[in-house]
Amino acid sequence: MTAWDIDPQGVQGVINRTAEAFAPFEQHAGAFATGCRDAGTASGSTQVSKALSGFVEHHRPTLLGLRNRTQRTLRGAAEATNAYVRGDEEMAAQAQAKAARTTQ
Repeated sequence: MTAWDIDPQGVQGVINRTAEAFAPFEQHAGAFATGCRDAGTASGSTQVSKALSGFVEHHRPTLLGLRNRTQRTLRGAAEATNAYVRGDEEMAAQAQAKAARTTQ
């Protein structure tokens, strides 16, 4: 049988550090879109402006996908760890109940 040894506090630490590292991503993605728009305006060229706008729109789904996948991954790790802890608690309670019945 394979043994599981999950450290819930360790998992929470990894989740927190990952969330902190990823937090600036949304700001950078917003700055990317704003920068491209401003560059298009500053160029004074309709063609450049359209090209940059198209570039942003082309990459928007990828950026949103990265954000969404990261959020779902962090949530999934937390939920899986919580389920593991609940399972441990249930098994411990069952073992204690069985031991109490045996000693009576």
